[in-house]
Amino acid sequence: MYLSIKEVKTPKVKVTQLAIHHTPAYYMVAKVLAANVGLLKALEEVFDEKSINTILALSAFYHQEKNAVRQFEQWCKERNYETNCLSSSQDISKFFKEISTKVEDFKEVWSKNRYYDGMSAIFDITSHSSYAETYKNELVKRGYNRDRNDLPQMNFALIIDPETKIPVNFDLFNGNCNDISHFSRNTMRLLPNVKDPDIELVFDNGCCSKKALQTLSYENVKFTTVISEESTLYKELVEKSYGNILFDGKLTYDEDVFSKRYDTDYLGVPVNAHVYLDYKLLHEKRKALRNKTDALKEEAIKYLGNPKKLLSRYGSVLEIKPHGDTALTASDICVDEDKYRELQKKCDFFTVITNTPRDSLSVLNIYRRNYVETMMHIIKNVLGFKTYRTHTSEASIGK
Repeated sequence: MYLSIKEVKTPKVKVTQLAIHHTPAYYMVAKVLAANVGLLKALEEVFDEKSINTILALSAFYHQEKNAVRQFEQWCKERNYETNCLSSSQDISKFFKEISTKVEDFKEVWSKNRYYDGMSAIFDITSHSSYAETYKNELVKRGYNRDRNDLPQMNFALIIDPETKIPVNFDLFNGNCNDISHFSRNTMRLLPNVKDPDIELVFDNGCCSKKALQTLSYENVKFTTVISEESTLYKELVEKSYGNILFDGKLTYDEDVFSKRYDTDYLGVPVNAHVYLDYKLLHEKRKALRNKTDALKEEAIKYLGNPKKLLSRYGSVLEIKPHGDTALTASDICVDEDKYRELQKKCDFFTVITNTPRDSLSVLNIYRRNYVETMMHIIKNVLGFKTYRTHTSEASIGK
């Protein structure tokens, strides 16, 4: 039965803005959600009842007021929470110091509760930078983010369950956002503290180092990752696959992707390397390469009076036509077609490696679906950050 707009009557009792402001709904929702995702159970193993109530109340306050602690005491009084949780500024300051000693205990309990056999967990690091002139938070320190901007920042390392989109474990560190060094030092520490964990880590090429992969292999932890286009293995596999992947490669119809598998090793670790030719990605990347090359040609004109400097800056794709003794002009600068073709090869392929035998479609889905789409969700909806070049679109391979 459909109702017209005329049939919708104005309610007799109006809800005032004051009533909305003083609603206990945020706290109730926080408590229900905490119970549903298993957070309440984990908190009960580490904290006392009043501390748990305080944590939930602070969470509800933050989501309603978009403020960490300012006016929290008044907020609690308006809802009659002051007897159930800590609310004064003195008590909250003391509370924060006390719970900081229990964070590692909580993380251990939480990761055990979130772990299940056969899980394919995601590892990623993202930074939260600021242009603030002053910063007093001890968790914030100047460092270079992925765009190489030197800014005050904190970095989040997350191991995430792609099924629930909930972190299995986390780490917080400041300074430079360095995926490789953090991953190498902390991988095993962040895994659930259980005997012989049946777990697979999925991560991007920023975490690939010889030490990290050899540690995972030694600890019998499965992994799947994309490899860098600058790596020797990538270049070797592209040369092997170029020109024949369309003829003897396997077509994955649902993804419109051709693939070839090679048994090889990477950084001293035996792996299955799956090379993919993705038509959609190919056209996007070739268009981007052409636009970039055209922009470089325009920029190179600034150095017509200094050919040596021009070639040192743009020689990776441009060349200077023979022009005799005459002055160099814009028409003498052209694209080196052989070099450009080599760059085009990188547009055609991407390679995912794994130490677990699987078919190419399964490997592609594990990386593309589990890693890229989940991290897009986490970054946008959980951390609330804008997405930049490292996670550009859900259909991309997650460059």
